[in-house]
Amino acid sequence: MGRQEDMTTNAASSPERPGPGQEGTRPLAVLLVEDSQDDALLILEELKRGGFAPSSRRVTTEQEIRQALASATWDVVLVDYSLPLITGPAALCVISAARPAPPAILLSGLMNEATMEAACSLGCQGYVSKDKLTKLPPMVWQALNQTASQPSQAQSHGGPAGAEPLPAPVDGSGGREAGKRWFHGLGVRDRMLMGAGLMLLGILCIIASGILIINSQTEEFSRKQAELLARRSALHFSGLEIGNSASLTDAQRERLKKIVAEVHAVYLRDLVVVDRNKITVADIVPETLGTAYPHDQGGEVALTLVDGHTRHFEEKSANYPAGIKQVVAPLRGNGPGPIQGALILEYTPEYNANRQMAFIRAQVLTLLALIGFAICLLVGYWAYRPLIIAVPRLAKASLAMAAGDLTTPVGGLPGEMGRLAKALETLRLRLANQQAGLARETDQRQGAEKALGKAHLTLTIQAEELNKRNLNLSLLGEMGGQLQTDMNFSEAAAITADYMPKLLPSWSGGLYLINASQPVYELSALWGEFPPAKEPIEPAGCWALRRRKTHIVVPGETGLVCPHAKARALPHQPHMCEALSAQGKQLALLILQRNPQMNADPQTTVLEADLALMKVISERLALHLANLQLRENLRQQAIRDPLTGLFNRRYLEETLQRELSRAKRQQSPLAVIMADLDHFKVFNDTHGHETGDHLLRAVGQVLMEGVRGEDVACRFGGEEFTLVLPGAGLEAARERAQALRLKVKEISLQVNGQALGPVSMSLGVAVFPEHGQTERDLLAMADAALYLAKDQGRDQVVVSSAQPRTANNLMG
Repeated sequence: MGRQEDMTTNAASSPERPGPGQEGTRPLAVLLVEDSQDDALLILEELKRGGFAPSSRRVTTEQEIRQALASATWDVVLVDYSLPLITGPAALCVISAARPAPPAILLSGLMNEATMEAACSLGCQGYVSKDKLTKLPPMVWQALNQTASQPSQAQSHGGPAGAEPLPAPVDGSGGREAGKRWFHGLGVRDRMLMGAGLMLLGILCIIASGILIINSQTEEFSRKQAELLARRSALHFSGLEIGNSASLTDAQRERLKKIVAEVHAVYLRDLVVVDRNKITVADIVPETLGTAYPHDQGGEVALTLVDGHTRHFEEKSANYPAGIKQVVAPLRGNGPGPIQGALILEYTPEYNANRQMAFIRAQVLTLLALIGFAICLLVGYWAYRPLIIAVPRLAKASLAMAAGDLTTPVGGLPGEMGRLAKALETLRLRLANQQAGLARETDQRQGAEKALGKAHLTLTIQAEELNKRNLNLSLLGEMGGQLQTDMNFSEAAAITADYMPKLLPSWSGGLYLINASQPVYELSALWGEFPPAKEPIEPAGCWALRRRKTHIVVPGETGLVCPHAKARALPHQPHMCEALSAQGKQLALLILQRNPQMNADPQTTVLEADLALMKVISERLALHLANLQLRENLRQQAIRDPLTGLFNRRYLEETLQRELSRAKRQQSPLAVIMADLDHFKVFNDTHGHETGDHLLRAVGQVLMEGVRGEDVACRFGGEEFTLVLPGAGLEAARERAQALRLKVKEISLQVNGQALGPVSMSLGVAVFPEHGQTERDLLAMADAALYLAKDQGRDQVVVSSAQPRTANNLMG
């Protein structure tokens, strides 16, 4: 900003540079015409080290320079030679045009002698290279001293600085000074045009004066001719008809009347004769005879009768309002006799004829003058035309070059002006080449800065992406490490729901696992604020499952929408489905839906980074789920009987031990049922082993359907089965065994289209704690009850009441 009121200093006082230890004591208002903030800071720091306390304002355009110069007073202006929107010389022209113009110093990184000369010619007080800014403070001090030594604008008008302006002098000296300034401010073309105009004006004045002189001479000539005619007529009458008597006789009067009539008839002239008393003697109008002549209002006739001089006058009457030119001459006899009268002769026709001739002569002279004037004008234009054309063009080209415009050519001119134009054009081309070189260097530097900034931005983005990728990889590693532990599908789904909001924070979703018993995908985990539907999804209800590829739906674009997403998906948010498969088997379905607050534009597509990360997550999750399924399959194979699907004897031993410990801890009952098919060996030998296997599978299906979820049904060996019923007392166990016996009897098998006979089963029941405290005791007691049922006729249920017969063999 410009310096404030408290920063103003007296321009008349010469500033003194501070000595050592007085750094930063001189306030300095600096206008920086600089586009680089870093260079501006370096310049101000150097001024502070040079003994100034600078306050500055940085501008970069011509409009900002004009506003700054008009709004504040500046001690010094520092101008950068190369700016993006204005050149240094153009800025110097704007600064030098200001009133008052502050001292200006040019700064440049590419300074040479040509640049220095151009800057000094534009009013610059010095130049400093940017790599030698230590020279700037001394140059600023020098500029301030030069400015202080010059009289201020107020003192140049005859008063002290800050005083009121003096009134204009009354003697006209102020007007003369203004006229001088105006005249010196005229251009060459204006002066030439003014001189040519004044010359032509002089020629016109001479022509007009000549015409006026000719007219006046014509008027005088006409009068003299009329006077000569009147005198001749008077002399003629005097010498031939008038004697030397004192008055006219009657004979003379009659003779004069006759002469007047003849003159009028022959020459068409009005002729009047009066006697010495001004009485009409002869006239063409009879009524006027004997009357006083009334038409000389000025008394010209009377004066002529007295002194004998010829006079001219105009006769004006009601009949002749325009007037008739008359001449009066004395009438006397031969010799110097007395004046006997006066002769009044009309000379209007002669006068008009002379006037007509004079007018014709004047027209001819005027035409000749105009022809001469046109010839002079053409000759002058031909002579001045090169200057009139050349001077404005050269002035325009010079001003354009001074303002920094080096694109307009000067053009060719004839003669000496052509050589000057050629030299100016050579200078323009040289400056244009230099400016183009500086512009290229500036563009290269700006291009390098932009490339550096772009590279920095790219590196920053890449670093952020790398950090995000590292974070995602770390989260994926943690998620994979937890999924690799020994867990089931529910625990794996819970871990997925825990990590998915961290990996994809802008998405809500759900994980659907396939049901082992029926082809449907059931919800296992949900996350986010806008999760998908909770209902099971059939394979035909999702396009990702049907097409076996990622399915993405973006609102506003044409695409298939899954049935499960039509009711639940947000109308303006994208969503995608991913089928998780491994080794050709589809294991699960992953559904993601974009959160509304993460997407302000409804037409924004799915981010490629999110899609790529989702693919990586789905691949790893599918692999872990496949591993879990493989482990589950291996575990099922280890604990289940492959023929009947029931648990095997090893699982029975582990489960019975665990359930018995729980029953002891909870003080709850535990029942064990031993069952055996009646006459199975005979059935197997009669119908074959394959039919026997069908029977065993059917019995296993009945046992699985007939037990509770917490119960355990096992194949103990051969055709013998064992059931563990946690929490079941004696009566409940007996009822369960009786129901299973009846269900087995309902089994119907057919071989070669023939139905086989009914199948029966014997069952023995033992209950903790009544029949034993250990798993071996319970199994032995249930087995003893089973054999007792067989001994009593088979197809019945017997509750244990005796000691076990061979417990060690049963557990062996």
